[in-house]
Amino acid sequence: MKRLLSRLVRVLLVPFSVLIMVGGTATSALAAGRVSGRVVDVDSKGPIDGARVLLVHVDSGTPLVTQTDADGRFAFDAVEPGRYRAQAMKPGLNTVADVSVDANVVLAADESVATRDLGLRRGGVVSGRVVSPQGTPLAELIVQLEAVDRGGRAAFVPPVQTDERGEFRMASLPPGAFRLVARSRPTLAGESGAATGYLATYYPATADRARATAVTVRAGEANPPLEIVMQSGALFTVSGFVIDEDFAAVPEVTITLLPTAGTGSAVVARGTDKGRFTIRGVQPGTYQLLPVRETQDAAAGAAAPTITQSGTPAAALTSDISITVDDRDLGGL
Repeated sequence: MKRLLSRLVRVLLVPFSVLIMVGGTATSALAAGRVSGRVVDVDSKGPIDGARVLLVHVDSGTPLVTQTDADGRFAFDAVEPGRYRAQAMKPGLNTVADVSVDANVVLAADESVATRDLGLRRGGVVSGRVVSPQGTPLAELIVQLEAVDRGGRAAFVPPVQTDERGEFRMASLPPGAFRLVARSRPTLAGESGAATGYLATYYPATADRARATAVTVRAGEANPPLEIVMQSGALFTVSGFVIDEDFAAVPEVTITLLPTAGTGSAVVARGTDKGRFTIRGVQPGTYQLLPVRETQDAAAGAAAPTITQSGTPAAALTSDISITVDDRDLGGL
């Protein structure tokens, strides 16, 4: 009798457990919601197809990803209730602060909500070439845009390098007014004692930042090709010693002079085993002096340190030294 009752209980429990599981699944499905929206061109208000849209759960950080269709529309189905941030992006287009993101998507159980339109902006294009005063194309120079309103919220524009024809091209640029500058690469200096050389030159042909002609970038437009004629001028030598807190020499440290006032050009040199450094080819300007620890064996020919987007070399040591080079060599640092 007991054995019969035990079997009967097991038979009754199995369907009951299945019912609980199925019921839980049904409840979860009913709780899931839908988030939809549209991605548009900020300026024309037209749809943008093929844009990538991220829907990120604010609390857990879990992302969902989809793409817009030909009408710029997107949708996420079976979304759990919660708070979300929706963001649009697409290669070649610029995100716009507070426009490309909707950070206030709140989804309740079994609800369908729409984000506000997410906007992207088609970038502008600036291209051209860099030449010597004699018209010879100059390769491997760094070209960069500097925002005229340096105190504004201008986006960082990565620098580019001129090719063997002296040509350069920058795309996906944010709209605004910029100064276009070309300068020498921050390579290891000290091998040449030349007292003249190319200065950091602003478009069209001036080493004086205040006399530069502004370049206007418009969304979705390509500027006519521009030409920068590099200017030559006097270059000076900066020298000194690298020491630690006990006044002991620090050997074989790379020193970078990084311009801080929009004039000058980054110059790099490596110190000796006695801690002494000599940096030749420094043009007039105000600089921050940054010692950088080597990550490679000096005998193997360590490369110049990488300059990050913030302008600081990677692995820079602590230094608050600011110097101004006027019209003479600067020694004893």
